[in-house]
Amino acid sequence: MKIGIVTVYKSHNCGSFLQAYALKKTLIGMKHDVYFVPYYMFANSLLDVSFQCIKSLLKRRFRVVHFLLFRYIVFRQAICKNFQICSSKMNCDVFVFGSDTLWNFADPFFFQRKKFFLGLWTQKRKIAFSVSVGSSRYSDFLQDDCIENGLKNFSCISVRDDFSFDFVKKLSKREDVIETIDPTMLLRPEDYSFGKKIPFKKRFIFIYHFGNISNDLANELKTYASSKGIRIVNMGSPNKFADENVVNDPFRFVQYIEQAECVLTNTFHGCIFSILFNKRFVTDGFSKKKIETLLAKFGLVDRALYSDKDFMKKIDMSIDYDVVNKHIEGYRKKSIDFLERSLV
Repeated sequence: MKIGIVTVYKSHNCGSFLQAYALKKTLIGMKHDVYFVPYYMFANSLLDVSFQCIKSLLKRRFRVVHFLLFRYIVFRQAICKNFQICSSKMNCDVFVFGSDTLWNFADPFFFQRKKFFLGLWTQKRKIAFSVSVGSSRYSDFLQDDCIENGLKNFSCISVRDDFSFDFVKKLSKREDVIETIDPTMLLRPEDYSFGKKIPFKKRFIFIYHFGNISNDLANELKTYASSKGIRIVNMGSPNKFADENVVNDPFRFVQYIEQAECVLTNTFHGCIFSILFNKRFVTDGFSKKKIETLLAKFGLVDRALYSDKDFMKKIDMSIDYDVVNKHIEGYRKKSIDFLERSLV
């Protein structure tokens, strides 16, 4: 069967790339031909990156220019190599929408493309897999009939968190909505063994964080790293206090998570991969619904860092991964069963 995946695959974000990669790999493992449905996106395009570089050059922020250019090259190569674009949507037998926050129509990017991410451009069979509404407000959706009608036109719907489950079930008035896991969790750690291994010579704490890290938390990180005799390796927004800042790269990201002593992140997929690789981690991204519900799903709410001063205490707290891994395996089976049933 020829399947067209509708998802965010062009973003220069490790999580977005890897969820698309994992879903593709899973569907190929089910013996399907898999393509990605193209969409227009100015952000992260060559023109957009060029503008950002010029602005940074004028401010003499040369390290930012280096970061932007290398990130663009890395993701451009990875996208071209791993995602085969469908030349014509008419050639696909069915479309799988997901994962990521495709139905977060409070976000201008998704709202402006709501007809695309709701599949209103095709009459062919549509399946929603582990889609999220992000932190949307239900009242916003009620003002737009095309959203409700679009949800009703899916053959099958699964979402990736409790918040999206209640939201979509109520809005679509469907009783067949189920909760599955993010595509990245369909694969096991060994399925992410790709590319040349990075020769890590020293132990390190890995930071995958976007936005500013407070001075208090930075001081906690430096004190912790010094006390353990480890380095601070950072990916995401560059930080001056890190021993090493590495350019965003989805494949290297996985290797850094795998080899890290522990992880600090404020991202959903930073938490996901920390969990997959059974790492001690903490997150200060708990204000995001998707992270809040993820932690609750796997009994890891104590990994939320509500106070910077609690970092050293929380990062050394052990996690019973025997229990967590059993939960993952249960959700993995449920999610793959959903895909197999939906694609019959």
